[in-house]
Amino acid sequence: MQWLLAIVLIIAMPIVAVAYWRRKNRAFRAEVSIECLRLWRKMVEDYRQKNPPDSITAGMSVAEEAAYMALHSEHRQKVLTMAWDNVKKMTKYLVQECN
Repeated sequence: MQWLLAIVLIIAMPIVAVAYWRRKNRAFRAEVSIECLRLWRKMVEDYRQKNPPDSITAGMSVAEEAAYMALHSEHRQKVLTMAWDNVKKMTKYLVQECN
C-alpha cells in the first residue's frame, strides 16, 4: 500500500509542478503577447508613414495588418524576443505612479 502511494506521488508531482508553473506564468505570457502586438502595430504605422499606400495597406487597417504580420512574418521570432525582453524589464523595474 505504501509503495502504491509513493508511485502515485512520484507520478503526480511533475504534473502538479507543470500545472502550477503554467498558471503562475499566465499573466507574463499574456503581457508578452500584448507587447508583441504593440511592437508590430508601431512598425506597421512607421511603414505606412514612410511609404506611399499600396493595394495591401489600403485594404487593411493598421490593427489587422499588425495581427497578420505577427502570425505570418519571417521576423516574428525577433519581434517576440524584443517583446519578451521589454516585459522582463517592465516586471524588473516596476514603476509606481505618483500623484
